[in-house]
Amino acid sequence: MRIVAFVLTLFIFTGCVNTPKPQKKVVYVYKRFTMSGWWKLVSIKGENIDKNIKIFLNEKDKSFYGNDSCNNILGVLKKSNKNDLVFGSIASTMMACEDMKTPMRYVKMLEQVQHYKVDDPYLYMYDNDKKGLLVFKKSKRKN
Repeated sequence: MRIVAFVLTLFIFTGCVNTPKPQKKVVYVYKRFTMSGWWKLVSIKGENIDKNIKIFLNEKDKSFYGNDSCNNILGVLKKSNKNDLVFGSIASTMMACEDMKTPMRYVKMLEQVQHYKVDDPYLYMYDNDKKGLLVFKKSKRKN
């Protein structure tokens, strides 16, 4: 009888002990900011630009296209690592517009780009000495 009482007591006490709940696994998801997509030009060498200059960068295809406020532009992206970016030859339509100063300056800056940084919603492009050339803001679409 003592053995039965002991087993029952042991069974009752072990049944009342709180069993630890399984711990939830925490998964951290880090958003990778990508340069792919539409970007609207905000400034050239710190000077604000109020023209509708946009570019579409495609990391997967290593290509780009857009406009310089007068002509359409396109070409290939040469990128050696996650912060280096070089624009290949830039093809352009040949329309003559009233103000060609800004479009010409913009294309000249693109040709000097060597590095970039994405700090959502901005894209910064730098020359070889890491001096700021162009600043873009993420844009939802072409227009």
